[in-house]
Amino acid sequence: MPELAPDISSTPIRLSLLNRSAVKAFALQVSKEKKGGKFTRVSEDFLTDVEASVDAVIRAIGNTSSPLMDGAVVPDHDISAFVTGRAQAKMKNALETVTATIIQRKVCRHPSIGVTLKS
Repeated sequence: MPELAPDISSTPIRLSLLNRSAVKAFALQVSKEKKGGKFTRVSEDFLTDVEASVDAVIRAIGNTSSPLMDGAVVPDHDISAFVTGRAQAKMKNALETVTATIIQRKVCRHPSIGVTLKS
């Protein structure tokens, strides 16, 4: 009797905001440069914590209660028509810099206990 494929319809698909392997590699590079290579592993909790911090930055940009958005009006049409590719590239570069800073700070503040970076 042929084996049936497992039912994955109820398995939630997690769409990450980050390239998790790049985050791990950078965190270990920072460990090598700033902590003498103390850490050799990166936990799932560390990655989740970095992702949550990046998500908070993204939410803050669009937060309608921030002073930046004071009096903001949601347009009736597609918002993507306002921003050029150049603006998107500048935003991506800024977000990459913020993400690198978040990772570096988390590595540098991590207590030197064990070899795994945790949250």
